[in-house]
Amino acid sequence: MIVLKALVAYEYQSCEHEQWSSSQAESFCDALRAVAITTLPGYDAAPWLIDDRNIFIAGTGEGRQ
Repeated sequence: MIVLKALVAYEYQSCEHEQWSSSQAESFCDALRAVAITTLPGYDAAPWLIDDRNIFIAGTGEGRQ
């Protein structure tokens, strides 16, 4: 969670640079975010696809995390 929050802060400070979208820094942030997300608690148990429209309502839906 700390890594993700730090990424948000870093990108907020960096994204207005005219070359941000094609920079190695932006690519690194995208890759780091992808790895960090997969380490969040419950990530592996969460459904791959959302096919239950009630999944986000507390107490309903299969595979809620």
